[in-house]
Amino acid sequence: MLARYIHLDRRLTVAEHEGLGGWKEVKEAIKRADVDATVKQALRAKPSHTGLTARRQKYFPT
Repeated sequence: MLARYIHLDRRLTVAEHEGLGGWKEVKEAIKRADVDATVKQALRAKPSHTGLTARRQKYFPT
């Protein structure tokens, strides 16, 4: 089976917060379309000035 990827940049508005809003809309759209899909959040893995790399979920606004 051929894997296909879609990168969706759905930023949060002032009234939304991580875990609601955009995530819910995307998951509901996938369900309505009746497709086999996985929703993943981008990760941030950027080294700090000390060289330590901390991995965390990337979301906006941060």
